[in-house]
Amino acid sequence: LQLTTQQLDALHEACEGWFSVTYLNFLNYDRYQRFCLDTGSVYEMIANVLLRPLPSEQQRLLLLMGQPEEFTPEQVAYAYGASCRESVSRLLECNAFIIRLANGRLRCHHMLKQATRHAFGLLPETEQQMYFRRLGQWYAQQREYEEALDWLYRGRDFDGLLAAVQQLRDWSMRPQHRQHLFDWLRECPPEILWQYPQAVLIIMRRMFSLNMVPEMLQVKEWYVTALERNTALSQRERDNYYGELEVILSFLAFNSITGMSEHHRRAYKLLSGAPQTLSKQGIWTFGAPSVLGLYLRTGCSLRQTVEDMQECMPPYYLLSGWHGAGAADLTEAEALLLQGRIDEVDMPLQKAYYQAEKHGQECITICCDFLEMQRDLFRGVYSSKAEAYSRHQWQLQPWKQSMLLNTADMCAGFYYALLGKPEYIPSWLTDGNGQQPSVLYPARPCRNYISAQCLLAQGQYTELLVRWSDWEQECRPHSNFLCLLYLQVQRAAAFAGRGDVTSCRASLKKALEMAEADKLVLPLAQNIALLRPYLEQELQGEFSAAAAAALHLGQQLEAGRGQIMSARFAEAGLQELTEQELQIAQLAAARHTNREIAQRLSLSEGTIKQYLNKIFAKLQIDAAAKNKRHQLERFFSNS
Repeated sequence: LQLTTQQLDALHEACEGWFSVTYLNFLNYDRYQRFCLDTGSVYEMIANVLLRPLPSEQQRLLLLMGQPEEFTPEQVAYAYGASCRESVSRLLECNAFIIRLANGRLRCHHMLKQATRHAFGLLPETEQQMYFRRLGQWYAQQREYEEALDWLYRGRDFDGLLAAVQQLRDWSMRPQHRQHLFDWLRECPPEILWQYPQAVLIIMRRMFSLNMVPEMLQVKEWYVTALERNTALSQRERDNYYGELEVILSFLAFNSITGMSEHHRRAYKLLSGAPQTLSKQGIWTFGAPSVLGLYLRTGCSLRQTVEDMQECMPPYYLLSGWHGAGAADLTEAEALLLQGRIDEVDMPLQKAYYQAEKHGQECITICCDFLEMQRDLFRGVYSSKAEAYSRHQWQLQPWKQSMLLNTADMCAGFYYALLGKPEYIPSWLTDGNGQQPSVLYPARPCRNYISAQCLLAQGQYTELLVRWSDWEQECRPHSNFLCLLYLQVQRAAAFAGRGDVTSCRASLKKALEMAEADKLVLPLAQNIALLRPYLEQELQGEFSAAAAAALHLGQQLEAGRGQIMSARFAEAGLQELTEQELQIAQLAAARHTNREIAQRLSLSEGTIKQYLNKIFAKLQIDAAAKNKRHQLERFFSNS
């Protein structure tokens, strides 16, 4: 373009260096020989330059391109509903605001997307709904059913929506679906709704996962009323529908193993085949990495919980086609680990692995891995699985169970918190700004105690105490006793980290009382670094047996952890640190002062200084350097 200095100055002032706006002005100048410097909105400028000059067909196509987050040319042509291959190709060739992605799909630049969505909203509502329906039908044809749901709902295609739901027995559920879940059923015409009874039941199950119990009960009334009024059903059909309902109602008895089993046994008698609303590929654990974190309801009930699981799971396996296979054996293994019976864990754990892998229960396999990671810390064996989980190097994608990626993060985060490698903890586990991945309601208590352990590893004691009440409250509805025990122990550890002796002793006494009857000493042992002096004081108290067992198990854990770290140091060709030196080195690397380290370990500041000099020498860190702790921190992050 041949522009004067005055024109360039005006353009620069109007665009303020935003090159996309400069580019739009160039296009406008090329077409109309003038700039759009008086346009108040960049989106209006996009409409003037990129939308309005187009022929009607190309306008509609560009509006359709702006609706999905990503699209393909074939998808846009399908949504348009007519042969338009040439027009689509022309738009893609000449529009710099359409970006080609690495996966082969296309995406509109956010400015073009905003402008097209605004213009699309001005179309007649019936026309908008027609295009939404076609987009939903496209996703359904590609078997991308979760993506199809929102478009079908916006297009008022309830037939298509409920048909898609029936394909989603192992539905992971997107957060945005929660907003409209009840609306789908409430707004659907009754004559369509009752053509899809399985979809209604699947939605009921999702309502439980999202803590929508009142809505779930209302839908149950609709379902029962419809069955009673449908005189065309045979007795067998009626029994099957009621059997399916029993399966769904079992979730209302969560987390009572025997209560859920009563529903399962009734369903088994009513159904003439496997329930259609359950999928073997569904996540039996709701995404939690611990079975006892879900199902241990009260103190003094560990043995009974294990026995109930062993009695009630086999009938459920028969009912569901081995959904949750391995859970009964895993419960026994987890109970043994919680009691510190490390050498007895192997047999039930291997049986759980075998059953889970034989029947394709990846969620149970992950729980087995979580247990194995914790066990191996006591044996001084570094877990390569934790490393793989932290990088998501494992086979989940064929099932598209994205929720299990969050489970993997929880496993890796907890492991590295116990190992003393907080730099490897996934950030969302300690993020307090609410930007966390979606975790289903039943799994939140497990996520909370894992987050608390991660905060302890990072030394964020105040943050843990600030969030503790909310976390504790989420354990109450289903009496998640194990999660409550962990939180109580972690609260005591946080008080210890802050030097609040009185509060630490009070919280620790409550934790010991909770742990005493079933000898659940693992959570105490896993926090031995902060709780040791307080546990030693309890050796003469009311809960001396639990305190002694926790100290003994904690000593084993520290020895195993030290062995892991020493082995990794040896691999780097460095001298081995003693257990005491390793503990001091890790605290110094975490930027604790000499005084803070001395207070925590009941040593003098002078002794800590002597230890650090030895550590710097062993790790070949120049003791005269000014940034020794930074080098120490970097060493731990690389080792």
